[in-house]
Amino acid sequence: MSTDWKQHRSIFWAMVFGIVQLVLVSSPVSAALGGQGAWVTVTDVTVTQGSRLYDRGLRVYFTYNSITNNAGGALSGPLRFVVEESSHDVLNSDGATDAGEPFLYISDSPDYLLSPGSTSSDVRINFQRKRAAFSYGLRVEQFQAVQDEDGDGVPDTEDQCPGTPPEEEADDSGCSDSQLDDDGDGVNNVLDVCPDTPVGEQVDAAGCSASQLDDDDDGVNNAVDNCPTTPNSDQVDTDGDGTGDACDTPEQAVFGVVLDTDGNPVPAGTVIKIGANTVYAETDENGRYQAEFGADEVNADGQVFVSVKPAGYTSYQTKFTPDPQGGNHEVNLTVKVVDSETTQPNPSSTAIDLNAEEGGQTTGSVAIPAGAIIDENGDPVTEEVTVELTTIDPSGEEMGAFTGGDFYAAVAPGQGIGGGDVAQLETVVLAEVNITGASGTEYENLNAPATLKMRLPDAEQGKYPAGTKIPLWYYDEEQGKWFQEGEGEVFQKDRGDGVMEDWVRAEVNHFTWWNIDWPVSEHACYKGTLVRWGVPTLQYITNLNLQAEGVTYNGTSLGRRDGQGGVCVSVKRSQSTGSPEKVRLFLNIDGARNYLKTVGDHYGLTTNQSEAEIFDNSTLSASCRVPESTGDCIQLGDLRIDMNRSPVVNLNATRTSVKQGDTVDVWDPPYDPDGDSFTCAWVPQDGLTPTSDITATWTAPDVLGDYPVTLQCTDAAGAMGSDTIVMRSVENNPPAVTGVNADPLYVPALNDSLLTASCTDPDGDPIQDFEWETLYGGGGSIVKTGFGTATWTAPGLAGWRVHRVRCQDNQGAWSGWHLFKVLVTNQSPVGSVQATLQDGSTYDWSSNPVPIGECVNLAANFTDPEGHVPLSYTWYANANTGTLTPNGNQAQFCPSYTWGYGWVRLQVADSLGQTNTVYTYIRVSNLPPKIHSINCGTPPLDGAGDINTCSVDASDPDGHALTEYRWQVGNGSVASSSTSVNENSWTLGAAGSSWLYVQVKDEYGAWSPWKSI
Repeated sequence: MSTDWKQHRSIFWAMVFGIVQLVLVSSPVSAALGGQGAWVTVTDVTVTQGSRLYDRGLRVYFTYNSITNNAGGALSGPLRFVVEESSHDVLNSDGATDAGEPFLYISDSPDYLLSPGSTSSDVRINFQRKRAAFSYGLRVEQFQAVQDEDGDGVPDTEDQCPGTPPEEEADDSGCSDSQLDDDGDGVNNVLDVCPDTPVGEQVDAAGCSASQLDDDDDGVNNAVDNCPTTPNSDQVDTDGDGTGDACDTPEQAVFGVVLDTDGNPVPAGTVIKIGANTVYAETDENGRYQAEFGADEVNADGQVFVSVKPAGYTSYQTKFTPDPQGGNHEVNLTVKVVDSETTQPNPSSTAIDLNAEEGGQTTGSVAIPAGAIIDENGDPVTEEVTVELTTIDPSGEEMGAFTGGDFYAAVAPGQGIGGGDVAQLETVVLAEVNITGASGTEYENLNAPATLKMRLPDAEQGKYPAGTKIPLWYYDEEQGKWFQEGEGEVFQKDRGDGVMEDWVRAEVNHFTWWNIDWPVSEHACYKGTLVRWGVPTLQYITNLNLQAEGVTYNGTSLGRRDGQGGVCVSVKRSQSTGSPEKVRLFLNIDGARNYLKTVGDHYGLTTNQSEAEIFDNSTLSASCRVPESTGDCIQLGDLRIDMNRSPVVNLNATRTSVKQGDTVDVWDPPYDPDGDSFTCAWVPQDGLTPTSDITATWTAPDVLGDYPVTLQCTDAAGAMGSDTIVMRSVENNPPAVTGVNADPLYVPALNDSLLTASCTDPDGDPIQDFEWETLYGGGGSIVKTGFGTATWTAPGLAGWRVHRVRCQDNQGAWSGWHLFKVLVTNQSPVGSVQATLQDGSTYDWSSNPVPIGECVNLAANFTDPEGHVPLSYTWYANANTGTLTPNGNQAQFCPSYTWGYGWVRLQVADSLGQTNTVYTYIRVSNLPPKIHSINCGTPPLDGAGDINTCSVDASDPDGHALTEYRWQVGNGSVASSSTSVNENSWTLGAAGSSWLYVQVKDEYGAWSPWKSI
């Protein structure tokens, strides 16, 4: 009866669960969920998981599960259980999440409410029946519907463009084309004529910024148009200067010579800075330079600045107005050798006092307080500095080194030439102070005034009473003008022999050129046209400028030219015809003043100042800077100049030291300063092969030594210029790497190390290239970043990496490889493995081993000290010792052995592959059975030949079955020495003592100790 009932009950529940499953599967869940939404985890609930039960009818495990609402308000449906990490398959799920996890509804109705503190109905979960440790987790989720008012398929909470028109399709952000503004210029895409406006640019109503417009309608936007206001759809730019041919200013050339005040050329390689955007040229051994420049080098005032500062000399700057139609411009520069210099190791703590000495006479001094020199951040300079001091006597040849060239100064409006704000200066004395740090940094600013003193030139001695204040001016290189800043005061000083001399003293707050000058308030001018004399056709001199040198006053005027030979120079106006101001007019040719002197019906040139013609300045007020006044200039007419200069030749070579048999190029870009035509020819030499009249190749002969190579150029009038470059045939010894530095030497994984190599060549040849490689260890990448430098990006794995570097000289010879090592550091992940038995207790090798037949759960807890995540976990077990089931940072190990130990190995790797290996040794416990007593009757028979029936009372502490009993006797016999039951017959032997020994074994082979009676 009871058996039949159990069978019917099993059938009944099977039908019930079948019906429930059918109802859940066919229930209108999607309708209940009300359209779009998402399942979110509920946290304010308590989940109750029932104990595991077994349904014999369905032959499944099952549990009952419920939730209790801990929130302050009601919990609404739909709600569901999501089964997590179940050890047994779920058999009655309502579906699966996107991650494949089975779920069962607590309620699929949106009308469901679970009041605060209430508990839901039980939800039964059926599990697969299998032999394994049983575990599972539950997560509670609630379906939360979302609103989409504009129906564009994007929830309102995520919709970046609400109100999308019904007929338009929206993207993932909820925006249609009519709502998007991809370039963020405030004009939506559908209306934006220029869809890719650069960030930050203002646009018009059509969505176009200035850079997107095409003002000249040539089909090329202004931003990329190389002639934005001149149509040129082809964008041809023949010279590659970024300006199209259609609007490009013709390239012009500037040339000249840099000499000191004694007429000597400055050192070869002196850098000349040309123009606003800056073109650079270098001087040759004769001090000559030349360079081409374009419109970018012309400043806002239509002028081109030319500047130089040779080491050990004063600086110099001048300017010229280029010809809009192109052409050549001769600009010669004059500098003076520095009078005196001193070095101060730490100017922040020690004052600097320096005297300028020239010809055995003190001409100036500067006193700088300690800590007064500051850097660009306003901090006192602490590095070693070199201070240079030079004075200029404007009454003699040194006037050529007067920077600025034209003596123009900024003055108050209405006080300058023609009522403007620019005047010329009548110079008394000037000086330059330069301060350069050991690092090469130039320092100009002070936080406390320095005292500058200058001796007045001989021509100015006795001219000014002590206490006279004379305006103090400084030169601004950016504007090319002098600006007044304070005054200098005349005082007297004993020169050391009792003779008093006039000096001027001033306080200055920065260093540059300083000038004690009187501004010239009234001007006159000379105007004319420079024409070459003695040539068959009319030829204007367009690349020279007429200049004036004061005779009755200290001052030099740099004239203006119009590019067609016309020149104009402003001078100091005479106050009366009876005592006129006087000047000499000159041309600066090759750095020398060539004065005008009358020769018959034309002008000749002389460098002898005493032979120069003296001109009387006009009493009429006029200035070249005020074009409408130049009619009152002294009209010189055609200044017919007898001059013919030789072509300028400046040979260059790819290199001058050439390995035997190697070939290099030799060339020259010659020019004629007068613009005359000319021809060139090479002087024959061993190894020289002309390829044109100004280019050639030279192959180094087998015979070592020097070979002069000469090019001669002759103009139409027979003037010849030449240049010789000495070529050298040499043996080529390879260079050698002399040192390598890695910064840092110990580089963290994936970080960079800056590699720097130094190299020398025994022949003195320049080093032209370096090559880097990673040799041993592998990984990472080397990128050459500069001359002798490279960056190595380290790989992920730690360890030494061996690299090598070599260098090449300009003859093409490579050094040997130089090896060096860099260490990659990457700390391994750190942590431990926790082992837990099935009863939840912590596994311990000695005190709590794994019981036979059970499994141990392993959980790894590791972190990476350097944050190289994610971590990966690889589990191993030693062979044939059991079943290992890994799951990420967790694993379960079920030993197959019944005694002793095995191990589980875990290898943890960071995201770069750096590993740490940990062993967990698993010992299985099997306690031996215990014999409590042996019973052979009360009392047992003790006569010889008596038979006793003996039984054993034994148990196993682990609950294992007892499978075998061993029997031994000391006098007599037993029916069987081994039995599977706890009883046996013992026959006593002959008279005397007899004893019985018994031992018992459990089902896993553990024997108890022997026990006797």
